[in-house]
Amino acid sequence: MRNSVRDIAGRGLLGLARAVLKAPNDATKMQSVAVRILHDEAHEAVEHWHPYGFFSVPLEGAEALVGFLGGSRSHPIALAIADRRHRPQNSQAGEVGLHDDQEQLVHLTRDGIAVTSPKKLTLTVGSVTFTLSPDGVDIQGGTIKHNGKSIGSDHQHTGVKAGSDTSGPPSNISV
Repeated sequence: MRNSVRDIAGRGLLGLARAVLKAPNDATKMQSVAVRILHDEAHEAVEHWHPYGFFSVPLEGAEALVGFLGGSRSHPIALAIADRRHRPQNSQAGEVGLHDDQEQLVHLTRDGIAVTSPKKLTLTVGSVTFTLSPDGVDIQGGTIKHNGKSIGSDHQHTGVKAGSDTSGPPSNISV
């Protein structure tokens, strides 16, 4: 009896471990990672479980919480992977965010939603693409309207004159 209790306790202690990510493999149906646990324990093709609808490909050096089914070190599963090197800090209680290692962030703050990126932001709906970049705004496809009037490339103004004169208001063209 005593040995079985000791065995169960030992398996419980061996059931979870911290690990360092060595390499991700995102080409399989269930993403897998190679990890190093402790000093000399390495595992390849460890399944990395993601919540449905979310995905990420962690960077080498990220930290993982690895579980071992039944306490057996032969079947590890990466339950969570975090990377403290790139985690945004100082958010308020209740806030949620999505981030990467390139300072791109979607932050649901107490005041609203903030999207931050040093790169471009692209929104595509059907055949219309809206791109916001450090260089400006680019809209491809569709029409642009303000108060029901076209302000895209096909809108017209009245009283257009050459030189420094100001044109008249836009025509009542509706697209």
